Amino acid sequence: FREVERVQQVGLRRGEALRGFPILFLVPERDPVVRTAVTLEFVRGIDDDAHRVEILRDRRHEALNDLGRDEVYKTMLSWLREMVPDIPGGV
Repeated sequence: FREVERVQQVGLRRGEALRGFPILFLVPERDPVVRTAVTLEFVRGIDDDAHRVEILRDRRHEALNDLGRDEVYKTMLSWLREMVPDIPGGV
């Protein structure tokens, strides 16, 4: 756990390197591994319009493997379609 926190702190200092890159941040609200507040602080450090943040209410660390994951995948697909409008509808 301490190693995760250490890496988060390093990431906080380097977040500005991601400015201008389109990134979808899926942030579980109840993540027991990665502190949600630190993740949101990291995102604020990027401070640009190229990224989008989705707070995943009542989700834990593995939101893509948890109950209700279909909703998370729909969020991802929606964002991808915004970034790449000609993605086929059946994807």
